[in-house]
Amino acid sequence: MDKLELLGLFPQELGEALADMKLPAYRVKQLFSWLHRGARFEEMTNISKPLRETLAQNYADQPVSLLEQRVSKLDGTRKLLYALRDGNCVEGVLMHYHHGYTLCLSTQVGCRMGCAFCASTLNGCVRSLSAAEMLGQVHCANRLIADDHISNIVLMGSGEPLDNYDNVTRFLRLVSHPDGLNIGLRHISLSTCGLVPQMKRFAREGLPVTLSLSLHAPNDTIRRQLMPVANAFAMEDVLDACRYYIEQTGRRVIFEYALVDQLNSRPEHAAELAQRLRGMQCHVNVIPLNSVEEKALRGADEAAIERFMQELERRHISVTRRREMGDDIDGACGQLRRSGGAAGISILLWRITAMKAYMKTHRGLVREQNEDTICVAEPLYVLADGMGGHQAGEVASALAARTLCETLRDMQPSADALTRGYLAANSAVFARQKEDETLSGMGTTMTALWEDQEYVFVGQIGDSRAYLYRDGKLHQITEDQSMVGEMLRAGAITEEQARSHPYRNVITQAVGTEERLSPVVTRILKTPGDIWLLCSDGLTDMARDEEIAAVLADCQPAAAAEELVHLALQHGGTDNVSVLLLEVKA
Repeated sequence: MDKLELLGLFPQELGEALADMKLPAYRVKQLFSWLHRGARFEEMTNISKPLRETLAQNYADQPVSLLEQRVSKLDGTRKLLYALRDGNCVEGVLMHYHHGYTLCLSTQVGCRMGCAFCASTLNGCVRSLSAAEMLGQVHCANRLIADDHISNIVLMGSGEPLDNYDNVTRFLRLVSHPDGLNIGLRHISLSTCGLVPQMKRFAREGLPVTLSLSLHAPNDTIRRQLMPVANAFAMEDVLDACRYYIEQTGRRVIFEYALVDQLNSRPEHAAELAQRLRGMQCHVNVIPLNSVEEKALRGADEAAIERFMQELERRHISVTRRREMGDDIDGACGQLRRSGGAAGISILLWRITAMKAYMKTHRGLVREQNEDTICVAEPLYVLADGMGGHQAGEVASALAARTLCETLRDMQPSADALTRGYLAANSAVFARQKEDETLSGMGTTMTALWEDQEYVFVGQIGDSRAYLYRDGKLHQITEDQSMVGEMLRAGAITEEQARSHPYRNVITQAVGTEERLSPVVTRILKTPGDIWLLCSDGLTDMARDEEIAAVLADCQPAAAAEELVHLALQHGGTDNVSVLLLEVKA
């Protein structure tokens, strides 16, 4: 983005940016007005053509364009695919209510919060959007309804708004500017997963928007299963931040609560939630869980939803059920995702025939035994990193990988099937350690890649990783299910702090350690020339991503497997090191 985005500037800043052009004040005001009506330079008819051409050569006007729209046959809701100037894409939803049009817009390309029920976080966060890019989404939507305009905005698309704090607050002030779109802040809702420091800071901004808190659980134990941010911020601290927001703004807080079958949707969960919220100026917005193909969670049935709401009402908690819109076009709550472009997800469809695999494993320079297991059962590729003592770790990783391969042997690749395979592996390892006391406490991380003709399905438990090397860039596809990984995604620590954190190897999920398991499965389109890397933390704890990318750039896959293990050993080799490289062939 080499050109300055004029749409993201306030009138005074706009005048300062164009100071060298010596424009009169009225001309700057004209330009600001045109920009905030969604006009491009060539459409600014009361500005001279030479000036428009100069502006176009040096500055960006509207940084967002509409690439595609899908219209729901159920209710007319429109799912919008926006193209950004750097090739990335984001999604939004345009909804029509009796009171006017509401736009759900995105604040980031993807999301790094890792919520278990949300599509936006499937492939992580590429970058945050600028204020101009958020405004651009509004202007694109306004062009679709020329006889009307957007009157309400919800910041509930992809991304965590408070993880993009400065740009979001700038956007809110610009979108409500009297010389711009002038949308009242009380007509805007901002949804957060609960970043406590940012919530308290936001309460003092003097921006009276409606704060919506993604709660989704009555206690910390359940919330941690659904939302990694709960490992960084306890529920009571999040609720205290909500009380502070109410105190500072006089506005009630909306609690969003997606009902997951059995996990958080029973009457006793409603009773516990009511106890926590008693006395707060708040409202609970119950959301029937919407389907996301890559996620294994199942929504509560109608009877459970009704019982849950009745229990809250009985305990005098204000509650309504969110109107479901756009479900047939994947435009409902939790279904927006990062799409296309520089994120590494190709919009083109390619037909692929096979992958070629290269692997290398080493016990390292400190460990006495190699507890890692690599299993290749084309078209399924598995890497597991055992734990629980030398013999136990080796048993866990081998048993988990073998069970996964055997379970999926005669199945067609899909997210649901891969999830079932992980659950079968978990049951096998858990049962084995119950049978043999010498194996007590064993478990394993496990990353798997399963391919069909067009897609790869990537499964993940623990902190072994899957990377995609495409077009000279390395993309981490999986997210570490570790204490430090969750603190990093929540913004509690920096990447540099994460590398040396004493808890960096404390994982939050492992195959076989508990009866329940919540594997994460991601589906990605294949492209010829892609190189996939599955690896244990014996590599990623030793080498930085930049070093891994350099090896993949300089070596053919067969040599790269050897070089990556050598790289980990050069940096100390304190753990078992295993790599599995997969080259997509045309």
